[in-house]
Amino acid sequence: MLEWGSRDRTYNPEMIAAMTLAFDTVCRSLLAKESDSDDVRRKLALIILHHADQGERDPSRLADLSFRELMGLLEEGAAMTASGLDTPVVLKMVRRPSPAAE
Repeated sequence: MLEWGSRDRTYNPEMIAAMTLAFDTVCRSLLAKESDSDDVRRKLALIILHHADQGERDPSRLADLSFRELMGLLEEGAAMTASGLDTPVVLKMVRRPSPAAE
C-alpha cells in the first residue's frame, strides 16, 4: 500500500532535481496510456519519494528502482482486475499545521 505519511519532508535542490529526472525518465519508459494516467503518475511519485526517503540519491538508480516497483504494482493490478478482485491503492495525506500556526 502506498501512503503519503505524516513525516515532514524537505529536500534540497539537488535532491529535487534527482527525483524530477527519475520521474521524467520513468514516464518516458511507460506506454502513453500509462504515463498519461494520473493514478500511475501519483504511484510513481510516491515510489520515488519512498526511495529518496530511504537514502537513494542517484537519479539513475532512483529511476531503475521506481520503474521496477511500479511495473510490479501495475502487473499486480492487472492480474487483480482480470480476476475480478480489483483493489484500490490507498493514499493517506496528512497536513500538519505549520510551526507558526501552533
